[in-house]
Amino acid sequence: MASAGTQPRKLPGSLNANRRLDRWLRVNRDGTVTVFPGKVEIGQGILTALTQIVAEELDVALERIRLAPTDTSYSPDEGMTSGSQSITDGGTALRYAAAETRDLLLQRAAAKLGVSLEQLAVADGVITARSFFSACLRRLFERLPSCFS
Repeated sequence: MASAGTQPRKLPGSLNANRRLDRWLRVNRDGTVTVFPGKVEIGQGILTALTQIVAEELDVALERIRLAPTDTSYSPDEGMTSGSQSITDGGTALRYAAAETRDLLLQRAAAKLGVSLEQLAVADGVITARSFFSACLRRLFERLPSCFS
């Protein structure tokens, strides 16, 4: 959050204009992840690419990624969909949003398991500590504050 009189830092791609994480994705209780794209499919494969970006960043199987229809009442308003700019702007923003989500979940796991972030690893949605404790992403997400932005 920016202090009084200062501008918030510039974020990459479409994330700069759409700063709320919950407008980009949601980790569901069943271990799936719902992606809210701000772009539409016009034959360039953008939706496939966006689901792959999220799966890779969160280290969750592609089969567990769900794609919500583009609707700016709940998804980011990224304006026009146009060829490679969709990945440059929307893909970059979604990667950063997923990375921030991953970081929040790792922080939650570290606190819950009583270990440092460096002791944690993620494999297909399961966070494991070197001490062999683990926590599923969905269980951690249930305890995140509702102001997930």
